[in-house]
Amino acid sequence: MGKKLSELKPSDEVMVELREKTENQNGKSVTFDKARKVTMTKAGYDAIEQDEDGFAVTLGRPIELLGTVKYSDEKDNLGNAIQVPAAVKFTAEKTETPPAV
Repeated sequence: MGKKLSELKPSDEVMVELREKTENQNGKSVTFDKARKVTMTKAGYDAIEQDEDGFAVTLGRPIELLGTVKYSDEKDNLGNAIQVPAAVKFTAEKTETPPAV
């Protein structure tokens, strides 16, 4: 079960999806960098300046916080043990409901 976003420490790892980076050239949309998932600390994610639509100004692309990171041990093509990261979704935050008047 995942943690709540409010429970994360600045040093906790999170998984973030960097959406594709596109630009219009001659009336056509051109993809410069494909979408990918990356891991970073919560503090690193918080330091990225975003607008209200999730567009990361400094990265020039939309980003989305997917959850915390959990590593699983797997073997690569040569039989070597590697750790593969996967996102664990956040647990929903409880919202306080005001008492009925």
